[in-house]
Amino acid sequence: MKFTSLLPWLQKNPPSSKGILFFGSQEQLISYRIQFLQKYYVTQEFQIVRAESVSEVLDHLHSCQSLFESSTRKQCIVYQNITDTLVNNNDFMPALLQSPHILLMSSGKLNSKAKLVTLFQSLKETAIVPCYDIDLSEISQSISFCARNMSLSLDLLAQQYLSDFLSSRLEEFFSTLEMLTLYSGANSLGKSDINAVLKEFSSSRMEDFNQYFFLGDIPALNALLNKIELSEWISVVRQILQDLIILFSLQIHQVAPSSLRDFWSKGIVKFPYSRVTLYQKCLGKWPLKRCGFVLEQLLALEAGLKSSPSLSMTEIHHFLSGLSREEAVG
Repeated sequence: MKFTSLLPWLQKNPPSSKGILFFGSQEQLISYRIQFLQKYYVTQEFQIVRAESVSEVLDHLHSCQSLFESSTRKQCIVYQNITDTLVNNNDFMPALLQSPHILLMSSGKLNSKAKLVTLFQSLKETAIVPCYDIDLSEISQSISFCARNMSLSLDLLAQQYLSDFLSSRLEEFFSTLEMLTLYSGANSLGKSDINAVLKEFSSSRMEDFNQYFFLGDIPALNALLNKIELSEWISVVRQILQDLIILFSLQIHQVAPSSLRDFWSKGIVKFPYSRVTLYQKCLGKWPLKRCGFVLEQLLALEAGLKSSPSLSMTEIHHFLSGLSREEAVG
């Protein structure tokens, strides 16, 4: 099944959709497709859990054989690097078909006659998605879909340019769109805007900036701040705010670093799984009082930059550097 046909199939077939097998040589493509489903299909209805072994898969499948027997939310079970070991387990298929959960599995290259492939081809409740070639039309459709959900406005040339750019950088697909959304505000972006943002302030650079800011690496933060143009400051502030609001929410819920992964899977506070490691490091350094004070300061700065950006680059630089220091608690 083509990936572009998968969402309509899922939306048409629940609750009979039980399992999807992604396989092929393109690991980044597999990861991107699974992440896409997590963001725009399963997270609305399912609790996402990760399984590391066959026994964990079976435990999750058995955890809620009937929604009428338990108040547990339906689960989206993500199991990577699957092998025929799971299929050879006599308990697997009955458990999968009787469970209200959905199982997303991935594998490397598979022969068309492999047990996994033939099994999932034979059932109407399951689907296989080969992941060998990147299709630009799929990337373009995905960008359109994500942009609508993120209130990101792109003209046709911008979308084509972005499709070409992201097709070779699928690991940056979602972070790049999030960065562009922060940059654009409510404005429509053209090709020249996209080119300028991607050239001057890549998503990886944005990731570095937030790491340095929240972990208080002042020398590295200052080195990066020196490279930022005046037009980029509002994007920088919005990116910090995005993470800070999550940290503030986690502190309100009194989440301990050691329990953050379990808390994430419950979906009470939604944030990308890729941020778990950063937030675990930050929770001890960013108590509720500090989060609240810095949040108030950054919201005021954002409002000032939007209405009349009168602050100089040096002033903004020193302001952000000061907020990154651990003693900045008001």
